[in-house]
Amino acid sequence: MNQKIIFILVALLILLLVIFGYVSQKGGEDGVVEEKWGSKNYKSENYGLAFNYSEDYFLEEKIIKGKDGDYYLISLTEDTEENRLVREGKAPGREGPVSIEIKIYENTNPKKAILEWVQGVEDSNFKISNGKYEFINVNEERGLRYHWSGLYEADSWVVGHKGKIVSFTVQYISVEDSIFKDFGKFINGVKFF
Repeated sequence: MNQKIIFILVALLILLLVIFGYVSQKGGEDGVVEEKWGSKNYKSENYGLAFNYSEDYFLEEKIIKGKDGDYYLISLTEDTEENRLVREGKAPGREGPVSIEIKIYENTNPKKAILEWVQGVEDSNFKISNGKYEFINVNEERGLRYHWSGLYEADSWVVGHKGKIVSFTVQYISVEDSIFKDFGKFINGVKFF
């Protein structure tokens, strides 16, 4: 009888160690897995924004004169020879590549809700959407997401942060495209501070 009790206790101890090891490997608070996409890091103290991105992507930053005023653009495009030629203006006439874009706008009216901003600003491209949206969180910032169609299919996630409007958009041809799948990993890794 003592051998059976010892055997059961040892088996329970091994089971507990296995469960503890599994949960520890998953990491994160409450067993939440924090998936890191790629080995490259981006951090902007000015905008309080950080994210990781894949070494398969090229990152560009610039100020753009938009329809509704200047905005700061961070774009990620696949780092291919064809896309390099497009970026350098050496490719024959064609549209730009599909991309992940982060646009940061000054919020000139902080009392204006995100939905009001999205519906009223031409650069949001909400006017070429089907008019549907859903509320989401990016990191801990509340915002909304919607789909629109232009030259490419696109999904935009828009939030407010530090007195700015931050729009995250993925442009793609098909939901089977790697950039569409990569956007899910990217947006889950965005950090605001």
